Amino acid sequence: MTRRLRWSNTRGHRRVRLDAGEHALSGRFHWRRIPDGLALPPATGLIALRLNGEPVRFPRFERSGRLWLGAGTEAAAATERDALGLLVYRRIEDDNPLRVITRLELDVAGRAREITLDSVLLPDGIPLGLDSPLPARLEADGRLRL
Repeated sequence: MTRRLRWSNTRGHRRVRLDAGEHALSGRFHWRRIPDGLALPPATGLIALRLNGEPVRFPRFERSGRLWLGAGTEAAAATERDALGLLVYRRIEDDNPLRVITRLELDVAGRAREITLDSVLLPDGIPLGLDSPLPARLEADGRLRL
């Protein structure tokens, strides 16, 4: 469903309000001079950014919700050291049926990126739920995409 949204301008800050739920917001900005960054909600999931018609492969998006647009945006993000630490905890609940609760703790540094973890489920396991502060999806083949 596509609908036009109205921007409001409060104290020099442009805003758009959406009802609760999932939304895909796209649009174009026309500036005399590109600002250094934009403020976005910190819970923003996926970002596809184009500057002057060129895609930015690795947009620099900080936890505070700032999306950097200034010169060297991609270079600054690419120079950050990428690191991933993973701890896996499993709790077995001996009941009928048997339940195994898996907890993954990720320690991620560097640029924003998508990570796919193989074999998150135990063999013949049936997933009952997924709870994550990050945008996450459990694929049909058992891989976890974050």
